Amino acid sequence: MYRRNRDIRKMARTAQTEISQTEQIVNKAEEHSTAPSFSKQEREQKSEEEFRERAREFVTQQTGENPSDEILDLYIMNKVNFIYKSNGRNHFFDYDLRGLGTTSCIINTDHIFYKNFVLRLEDDPDFKTAFELFLASLVLTIDQANDKERGSFDELITTWNEKLRKYINEQIGNNS
Repeated sequence: MYRRNRDIRKMARTAQTEISQTEQIVNKAEEHSTAPSFSKQEREQKSEEEFRERAREFVTQQTGENPSDEILDLYIMNKVNFIYKSNGRNHFFDYDLRGLGTTSCIINTDHIFYKNFVLRLEDDPDFKTAFELFLASLVLTIDQANDKERGSFDELITTWNEKLRKYINEQIGNNS
């Protein structure tokens, strides 16, 4: 019962209140990067007030909570944000380059891969960080790609998600 309750709490949508180890590592590694990115362009095209309002709406939509200014600032200052939530889609993960003016990696806690494998990473912070760094490197590469490449990446991510679901279903014997 304890383990089940812990797992349910882990899958609940909540706004982060501190920067994760993964986000700290990425922030430090990307600190002096001058690479252009789609999210940076989106951010620069808006006034500070417009940008903060859009970011607040994004965090509220993603977490189900209206963030305080302090929490909103945590999201905005990160080069990448990880959001774990039930998103009702078949994709294991998705990304958003517009909502925060930074890169957001959204992990679907309803996905079969999350429930059967990723959830176990919560017990090993080093493995969880390595896994998130793997995804961060992918979504930041997409963010820094040109428009044509980004379109190809979108198709690749969709196909990759479909194959992942198919393979995991085969592994665990669920052919849905």
